[in-house]
Amino acid sequence: MAGRLYCTGFRSNANPTAPRDSAPLLRWTPATDAIDTLTWVRIPVQGMRRSEANPDSMINVRPDPFEWRDVWSVAPNGRVVVVRGDDYHVEWYDGYDGAPPRVDQQGRVWIERSRTSGTDLVTYDLFDNTGSAVLTVQLAIGARAVGFGAGAVYVTKPVENGRYEVTKGRWSGR
Repeated sequence: MAGRLYCTGFRSNANPTAPRDSAPLLRWTPATDAIDTLTWVRIPVQGMRRSEANPDSMINVRPDPFEWRDVWSVAPNGRVVVVRGDDYHVEWYDGYDGAPPRVDQQGRVWIERSRTSGTDLVTYDLFDNTGSAVLTVQLAIGARAVGFGAGAVYVTKPVENGRYEVTKGRWSGR
């Protein structure tokens, strides 16, 4: 699996059957120069509209920042996980590389919850490799899980002047 690169591709106007709110999750294998599509992920829809002041020009309309979307990451064993935003579940694919959400040494996916007003603790939902929710973890105010090791979770926390402190905490995974 080593040596593969992953990215979210662009929705192609050349493919009229592709959903307007989706893009391919692509895998490139340099050894064979093959590019294949693992799955399609939901992306924010960005629209265009005519300018009222100048009908011959178009205006780019930003997507809704709160619109649900899919996100993906890669586990240490090379499997790609996609978190589906519409019904909040995870799907696993073969692959390699990484981005949020986080995946720990036991292959569980850590998904940071959106915080409600009045809540300062950072809460993560953990999903196993079948896509089932197995645990909820809370971290200190402002903390973020950024990595994992054998029996450890690495956490950043803002300290001052835009600087962050990295700490290593014990993590049994239970």
